Amino acid sequence: MGIHCPQCDSANVQALHLILDAGTTHHSGNWSGYVAGADANGGTGGFLSGSVETTSKTGLAREVENFIYKGCPENSNNLHGLIWTGILAAVTWGSISMLMEFLHPKQKCDYTGRCITEDFPFFALMLGELPFFLIAIYLLQKLKKWVAVRNNYNKEYPKWLEAANYKYLNYFLCKKCGSFFDKNDAEDFNSSEN
Repeated sequence: MGIHCPQCDSANVQALHLILDAGTTHHSGNWSGYVAGADANGGTGGFLSGSVETTSKTGLAREVENFIYKGCPENSNNLHGLIWTGILAAVTWGSISMLMEFLHPKQKCDYTGRCITEDFPFFALMLGELPFFLIAIYLLQKLKKWVAVRNNYNKEYPKWLEAANYKYLNYFLCKKCGSFFDKNDAEDFNSSEN
């Protein structure tokens, strides 16, 4: 006796891996050609070539794929953006600090050679230092979130992948009622009826 759907007892069922594999088509090809004519520098055309790869899926294969691979843990890939934002903040802070030093030096000397040391004005601190510290706090919070997401991904991804592989190999789709079910559940259901 074959596998029957535990929901509607239909024998019109199919393994998910067969639906996904049969409903996915991979295409690849190469192209080449010669471009005739002249460019602005007086050169002539040339030979061009390239390759193309595409993948297409049927609607049913896409639905099965969504069922199998749903719930993938979030993977944080925006570390490059954080690094570049930090570099930009450091360069901006350095530029503003140099500008403030140039506009308001800490030592002023008069024509007699006497030099007077002055405190750095409060507005220079507000303009140069405070925004940098606010950006640094923001970046540290983002980095902390990135580390937490990354650690969660590294912990949860192997479990999710194992569950997805199990679904791929052991789940079926009932074509009568549209339900997904584990073949072990179907075997328990079918053996309890006999």
